[in-house]
Amino acid sequence: MKRFLAIAVYLLALGGLAYYVWTHSNIDRMRRLKQEQKRLQTQNDELARRNDQLRRRIEALRQGTRLGERLARQQRGLARPNELVFQFEDDERADSMRVQVRVDPETIQLAGRSVSLDDLEGAVADLREQWPNMELQVECTEDVGVLRRSRVRALLDQ
Repeated sequence: MKRFLAIAVYLLALGGLAYYVWTHSNIDRMRRLKQEQKRLQTQNDELARRNDQLRRRIEALRQGTRLGERLARQQRGLARPNELVFQFEDDERADSMRVQVRVDPETIQLAGRSVSLDDLEGAVADLREQWPNMELQVECTEDVGVLRRSRVRALLDQ
């Protein structure tokens, strides 16, 4: 009988323990912990991939100058010595151009080229054909006569 009582107590304790484990919030907690572990593992894998990318980029920057030079050009707008860089700020201004017309008593310079007064109208028409949004910036020296100045302005305003 003692043996039967011991087995009954043992089975009762085992059943109570099983009931407690299966009906208590431990199962729900274990499920939440597994989900969190899965999320953290995914996040860890993503961070490891990002670290690998950064490590390769650092190595590329240390090994050669091409990547560093490209990044300096793109991100900082830097250029090599004696290199011309053309930057257009927006689409509307990208099509516009400012051309300087310098008028001296004896010569007329249009965009750095010498042009006679008779050929000025045709040269400006050719430039306007290439650059419809072109702005002319006229600069006359002090010793240019009033008649020459007014004739140049009249030709440019056409």
